[in-house]
Amino acid sequence: MLATENTQTAKTVSQRDNREKMLERAMSRHHYSGDALIEVLHTAQELYGFLTPELLKSIARKLRLPPSRVLGVTTFYHFFSLAPRGAFLHCMHRTACYVKGALGCWTGWSAAAASRGRPARTAR
Repeated sequence: MLATENTQTAKTVSQRDNREKMLERAMSRHHYSGDALIEVLHTAQELYGFLTPELLKSIARKLRLPPSRVLGVTTFYHFFSLAPRGAFLHCMHRTACYVKGALGCWTGWSAAAASRGRPARTAR
C-alpha cells in the first residue's frame, strides 16, 4: 500500500511541475509582457481549473504587473474563476422525461447533494 501512495504522490508532484512549466512556457512565448495578461490568465485557468490567490501573485510578479491589476482583470471578466466550480446536473421536468423516470433521478441526485452539504436547486 505504501508503494501505491508513493506512486500517487509522485504523479501529483510531476503533474504540478508540468503545469508550472507549461504556464512558464506560455508567459515566455509572450516575452513576459503585461499586454498578454488575459492570454496568460486563460492558460493558467485551463491548466489549474481556477485561479488561486498564490497563482495570481506569481503571474503578477513574473509579468511585472501590480497584483491589483491582475486581480482586477480576473474579476472583471466572467470566464475567470477564483474558486473551483461545482458539477452541474441537468434534470428535465417535461412529460417524456417524467415518464422515463427523471423524477427518480432527481430524487437520488438531490439526496446525494444534500448529504454533501450542497442542497440541490431547480432552475425553471
